[in-house]
Amino acid sequence: MNLSNLTPDLKLKLLSMLSSASSSSSATSSSSATSSSSSSHHTCSSLSLPPHHTIISKQDKKFILSVIDTIQEQGYFIKDEFQSNDLTQQTKDQIIEMKSSLHQAGMGEEGSTKYINPELRGDLFKWISEQQVEENTPLRKTLTNLNRIRHVLNYVFNLQLDRNSIQIAFYSNGARYIRHADATPLQSPDRRLTFLLYFNDESSIDGGSLQLYRKERSFDNEYRTPYEYQLKENSDNQVIVKPLFNRLLAFSSEHYHEVLPSLSDRFSLTMWMYGHVDVWQRIREYTRSKIFVSICSYRDSELQHTIKDMFEKAYYPDRLRVGICLQVHESDSINDKFDYRNQSYSHQIKEIIMNYKSSKGPCYARFLIQKYLYQQEEYYLQIDSHMRFDDGWDLTLIKQLHQCEEEEESRNNHTTLKKSKLAKCILSTYPVGYELPNKIPEHAKPTIMVAKSFTKDDHGFEMLRLGARVIMQSLHQPVKSIFFAAGFAFSRGRLVLECPYEELPYLFFGEEMYMLEKFHCKSYQIYSPCEPIIYHLWSRDHRKTLWQDQQEDSNRLTLSWKSFVENHFKPLTKTSVVSIDSDLYETIDDVEQIQLIKQHSQNMVQLKLKMNNNDQPIITTCVESTQQHAPSSFFEYCGIDFTQRIIEEKAQRGGLSQHYTLI
Repeated sequence: MNLSNLTPDLKLKLLSMLSSASSSSSATSSSSATSSSSSSHHTCSSLSLPPHHTIISKQDKKFILSVIDTIQEQGYFIKDEFQSNDLTQQTKDQIIEMKSSLHQAGMGEEGSTKYINPELRGDLFKWISEQQVEENTPLRKTLTNLNRIRHVLNYVFNLQLDRNSIQIAFYSNGARYIRHADATPLQSPDRRLTFLLYFNDESSIDGGSLQLYRKERSFDNEYRTPYEYQLKENSDNQVIVKPLFNRLLAFSSEHYHEVLPSLSDRFSLTMWMYGHVDVWQRIREYTRSKIFVSICSYRDSELQHTIKDMFEKAYYPDRLRVGICLQVHESDSINDKFDYRNQSYSHQIKEIIMNYKSSKGPCYARFLIQKYLYQQEEYYLQIDSHMRFDDGWDLTLIKQLHQCEEEEESRNNHTTLKKSKLAKCILSTYPVGYELPNKIPEHAKPTIMVAKSFTKDDHGFEMLRLGARVIMQSLHQPVKSIFFAAGFAFSRGRLVLECPYEELPYLFFGEEMYMLEKFHCKSYQIYSPCEPIIYHLWSRDHRKTLWQDQQEDSNRLTLSWKSFVENHFKPLTKTSVVSIDSDLYETIDDVEQIQLIKQHSQNMVQLKLKMNNNDQPIITTCVESTQQHAPSSFFEYCGIDFTQRIIEEKAQRGGLSQHYTLI
């Protein structure tokens, strides 16, 4: 390529374009992506994810969240004292010993467009890989520390960064590298993140800073990268980062930057991380998508603590939108220890407040929440009012749901159907229990729901009884299961639109099988989480139940319920109290009438499941399902013959093979 006939301005512009369009087989010093005389020896380290026994600590997660949140907020991340100063100094000494093996860096792609121009890029460099460096050396330990960042990123955000490339760079005597990007849409598009570690004492630094620029490219879409954040350190929307000893710098590989002339010796180590997933689109979905949390609560003093723990344990609590159907007696002290109605997040909570005598069971409460409070948030979490949460539960649920969807898409990648139609998943199980007030078991194993037996209630209604078994193996992603837990289910928000709750008044025993049949007809697949995320209080000693109140014939109210809500709740709350149809305030005191209504709901369940020989199964809800694919019948899916009351081994194991040890 002959550049001699071009004007200096055009030459500089062309060279800058060539540098930013360097191929994936090339790399940069400091933070660039170009070729050199030795680029043919460049290899990307394709390292596996951490061994299964590797523990990702809370400190690891906190660091990664800091990296990602800071890059999203300001476009870059800086961590001083990345590792021990002794290790960094020893690593620098080892790199200096390798100086004689460094090569002059070039620009452009390998072949006819490759060229060397030290005035535009003047560093010396060398490609290395973690495997090529001798074990137990300082450099190997530093590379392991850097590569651990990739492992934790994959663990927290499921970014699928499957490989890296590493480069040592040396600048001196005024060497620089003009403005460029490490990745472009045409070249190295799978290069996602750039991490630089510097080795230069502040007293000896003379130039060599890295200058970052705001985005200027029109091809960036809404989710492409965090370029839209203005860098405000100076009036030109630029930021200058000094290459200080043991300083780690991270930014998107699509971020334009340049290395300013370095008059002193300047050493750096760069690691680029690669993957086929659009990193920033996924991160934004994981961190910014709203989660609607549906909670039906019947005279439960644990509701206040459930809400408190839920907001405190979420990594991104601002994204939560909570809908509560609160069924209470005037004398109940539901906020005696913690008033969730007057917190900084109270505006994120909406409530339907009902006289407990107007309660018609959990299905009716969930129906009201979905109908009046759900606002088409991206994700939907349905829980009970007595729960505790793991740290970062919101991020973990989204990550695991995505893993389920990816597995479903992989199972169906040979079909002609759209993946979005197939990847319908629900994370659900009977959670591990906790003890009051906040005792969560350590080292708890995941659980899977199983079929236990057919049993009858006091009125002769027969239904399948479900339970949970503990999976003894360590799991690394959710496992495909069969059954649905109404007290813990997480999905995309479209589930509410496709399979909404029906009123089904006074139904409790049978709710989960009724809903499971609806989900199956709409091609939803149930998965069990690979680790405990949310915990459930299985003891009922702290609260009353609807069935107890009905039997005890509690004292009648002496105050108009509407008046009670208007005078006692609304003036004292920052939450939104939703007033709806006046029928909510009507009560049914006739126990026999309640039982008749309950039997009607139970008959609906038995009819849907064809539990009697003369029943005709309801098939109208499965029309869409048969158009999408040809699934086995619901009964084959469950491993249960509802008519003959036969439970197969498949159902007793929750769909898991003998490979899994269950207790």
